[in-house]
Amino acid sequence: MNCTEEIQQLTGYVRSVMTGVKIEADIIDQRAIKTLLRQPLYMWLLKLAQAGCKIRGTRGNTPRDVLDLIEQVRDGAGMTKQDLAARSGVSRGHVHDLLADPDPRPLVETVVRLAVGLGFPLEIVGMKEARFDDADPRSDDSTRADGSSWQQAGVFGASMFGGSVLPLLLGGRGAAYVGLGLLGAATIGLGAQHLDEPRRREMACFIGAGLVAAAALGLFRGTRGGTPHAT
Repeated sequence: MNCTEEIQQLTGYVRSVMTGVKIEADIIDQRAIKTLLRQPLYMWLLKLAQAGCKIRGTRGNTPRDVLDLIEQVRDGAGMTKQDLAARSGVSRGHVHDLLADPDPRPLVETVVRLAVGLGFPLEIVGMKEARFDDADPRSDDSTRADGSSWQQAGVFGASMFGGSVLPLLLGGRGAAYVGLGLLGAATIGLGAQHLDEPRRREMACFIGAGLVAAAALGLFRGTRGGTPHAT
């Protein structure tokens, strides 16, 4: 059974239990479904990650990511936590704790119940597909793109300005600019290789590019008889 089929069966079974409308399923399928529902969510998400998939709308494959999505949908629907508890059959205290806990450990059944209570379908998508499909429903695409461009320009400019000033405080020596360039290159490498979240990776690359540009400009001025000079 693949992950998409699993989540559909789990949702259908939980909805039938919550509404009292039985679904047709043989005893083997029911046992398998009940076993999955009693599984810790993080274990099921690990299997999802290994398959190269995630739940549409989440940032990643952690319980916190999934509950952040649930909270976002709840907030967007204008539903109180008390209403969500009543609709899902999960106690109000448990709902409050899960949505506030930085490291929650819910069962699969709990999250499926919350999604059913919200009337929100949990969909499985591939990681690559999710990069293009997932979007923040609270912001317009063009506004987000423009804001991102201005932010990128600001980060680059601030990094370049700061990078230009720092070597001057060290006497404006050429070695200081070389070190600045190496720091910028290392920052780009760190962002590209070790940061998974796209926005952080992007910002690291722009900071590094600003430092490299400042170093290059300082060395260029040095060769033209400016401030920087070799040690």
